Amino acid sequence: MKKYLAKQKEIEAIQLTLLNTSQIEAFVGGDGGFFDFEMVFATKEGALHASIGDWIIKSQGKFYSCKPDIFEMAYEAAE
Repeated sequence: MKKYLAKQKEIEAIQLTLLNTSQIEAFVGGDGGFFDFEMVFATKEGALHASIGDWIIKSQGKFYSCKPDIFEMAYEAAE
């Protein structure tokens, strides 16, 4: 087994709350809706599933959701 380090790269991100779903829709470029206790947003790559509090990340033109504890460990604010 080998160990790997994450390459540093700048990302864009926004944290999902109950009050900013329209901002998330604009960010990912697709509509969103609440299904089975999570938000689902349409993106070019397909459905993006996220829970309230998750971070929506844009990296290299693709969108990902990330749990808050993982986000805090992996990312810090850019200057």
